Amino acid sequence: MKKQFYFENEDADFCHPLEYFTHDAKIEGLKEINIIEAVPDFRNEDTIWCTSIGAAEDRSECKKDRCDEYIKGKGNICDHRGKLYSYGEQVTIKL
Repeated sequence: MKKQFYFENEDADFCHPLEYFTHDAKIEGLKEINIIEAVPDFRNEDTIWCTSIGAAEDRSECKKDRCDEYIKGKGNICDHRGKLYSYGEQVTIKL
């Protein structure tokens, strides 16, 4: 089963697993949190997410001869190539 990711709010650039948000919320004594589901963005064919640099990158730059961080993975795709996510629905998580 794939892990679900969430954005803290509509201004957030990075998404995280649910545990990232619930840990601090429980310490703070919150009963619930509002977060936004992260939905994989399959429409964007020109940009990839690079986990090595933690930023979006032009797909044409994700090649062995153009990147010092390139690590050959499955199917000759760099191991650092991640997914892009967009904002989904806001959800309330009860703690």
